[in-house]
Amino acid sequence: WRIRPSLTLNLGLRWEPGTGPVEVNNLYANVRNVLDAAPNTSAPFWEQDTWKNLAPRFGFAWSPLASGKTSVRGGAGLFYSELDAIMYSDPATRVAPLFADYQVSDATLLSQFPDALAVISAFRTGSYGAADTVQFHNLKNPHTLQYNINVQQQIGNSSVLSLGFVANRGINLSSYGDYNISKAFHDGVSLAIDSTAKRLNPNFEAMSIASTRGDSWYDGLTVAYKRQFSAGLQAQVSYTWSKVISTADNPGKTDRTGSGGGNIAYTYDPSVSKGVSGYSVGRVLNVNYSY
Repeated sequence: WRIRPSLTLNLGLRWEPGTGPVEVNNLYANVRNVLDAAPNTSAPFWEQDTWKNLAPRFGFAWSPLASGKTSVRGGAGLFYSELDAIMYSDPATRVAPLFADYQVSDATLLSQFPDALAVISAFRTGSYGAADTVQFHNLKNPHTLQYNINVQQQIGNSSVLSLGFVANRGINLSSYGDYNISKAFHDGVSLAIDSTAKRLNPNFEAMSIASTRGDSWYDGLTVAYKRQFSAGLQAQVSYTWSKVISTADNPGKTDRTGSGGGNIAYTYDPSVSKGVSGYSVGRVLNVNYSY
């Protein structure tokens, strides 16, 4: 909407619900709660809760001076992302009884090698192995709150100087970790686990859960100078000073593999992993031209 000759507003609202994967042969296997005595073998893979995914957006452009040589632009918006297939493709095929995953270290069982079926059969009498599953309850879609403001000043007839601030708050980002572990306590120095502690659920060796409990924070200041020369030549110099903080690094929008793997150091309190991200590049200088 053009509120006045010097002020324009952009308003928007995006509704982004999604549906979960379906197994055509009704072959499901997941662990819905850490303390469950056995895997669940009925649909769905997780509870779908995306009908409230409303994402408002707002933007403006303002020319505060009569000369028209100064402009202020800004905006803010909420942006949702669907879960990548890798988020659930492994968990959908790595849970007993359909797809058991065992870590064999017992010498008696190893002596039966290479009769893998005998080893698996012996394991199944007392363990469901290591479960690789998806968070069943309250699985939120990853989303980001993005906002920025930029001031541009025309200098002469052929140059523009820009100053800006950009921020991005990542919420419910994909994460991964073993939840079948003993609860930690603070020993006055750091988190510690009792030497006699045992796994919370003895029916599983491990319970690695793909979830969306990660967070990130990005803040950046930008400055750019652009000059238009004669004969179609133009050049620009820009500099960005920024910092990224996160609780778990991921290479994709909702992937849980890669440099950081999205792994949480202590799954029951992701905040203990909060620190400067491996993707944080504090200072960036760009120089470009076109002719």
